Amino acid sequence: MTTELNTPAPDATIRRRLDSRVRNHQGTLVIAGATQAFELTAVAAFVWRLLDGSRTVREVSLAVATEYSVDPAEALEDTRELLRDLLAHNVLEPVNNP
Repeated sequence: MTTELNTPAPDATIRRRLDSRVRNHQGTLVIAGATQAFELTAVAAFVWRLLDGSRTVREVSLAVATEYSVDPAEALEDTRELLRDLLAHNVLEPVNNP
């Protein structure tokens, strides 16, 4: 479930696409889709690792808030923005929830 701006809703479940390529280059996580590669920040890499299709966006953001001691509302907004960008570049996909 997404909004009209393609930002995933807090109750949406997102997972890494199986065809995304992932490399650890000199301690930095790099992911690649069909046409672009992205170097992830430490926080973005933390989020990436949680995106196994079993957690909602809200659950991922709460893990971010706990791990990095930030406000849960801010973590949710930042997580949704990151996921919107990665979804737009086709390295993530929504999970079809029953």
